[in-house]
Amino acid sequence: GAPALEGHVIIAGFGLNGRNLARVLKGTGLPYVILDMNPDTVRSARKAGEPVIFGDAASRTILEKAGIAGAKGMVLALSDPSSCRRAVRTAKSMNHEAFVIARTRYAAETDELLALGADDVIPEEFETSLEIFSRVLDKFHIPKNVIDLQVQLVRNESYGLFRGTSSYDRPASESVAAMLTAGTVETYFVQAGAWFAEQPLGGIDLRGKTGATVV
Repeated sequence: GAPALEGHVIIAGFGLNGRNLARVLKGTGLPYVILDMNPDTVRSARKAGEPVIFGDAASRTILEKAGIAGAKGMVLALSDPSSCRRAVRTAKSMNHEAFVIARTRYAAETDELLALGADDVIPEEFETSLEIFSRVLDKFHIPKNVIDLQVQLVRNESYGLFRGTSSYDRPASESVAAMLTAGTVETYFVQAGAWFAEQPLGGIDLRGKTGATVV
């Protein structure tokens, strides 16, 4: 179907990353339009009812067709680095307000994409390493908010580190051990129908049963 061309996200490249993003946006009720250069990909996406345009994300005509002028942003998940650079430059020149997030295979390409106007660059090799350590910590039942904070810290120090510009010394208070002794806070969404839904806190005796305190 024709995409809603206002406040939408343009997804350039409908491989694994693009498909996952589309699924999340659809589930959240956010509008998007897909651009892809592979005729088979476009055909099967169209068959599945996806709002897809066949064409090059670096082309002004195609970006116009995808509604770049009214777009909230654009996510580039292209395998070709030079297409990605051209697409960042073109998209930003056509709508400076739109956010542009680019996925790149190597962290070394980050600086150039940022210089061309990308708001955010996600190097795959780096994100993979974050994913690995998150999962390792998770196996030790380290609370999710502690893992997330570690990811954030490593992100902040390592984007520089990966590009040889950072010498960051982490304060002791930011170590996992320090955070675990300080106690942790988790957010939990209570689904309708849960046994403790709509019960008074005193009635469920969470602290007695689990040692957890509700904040």
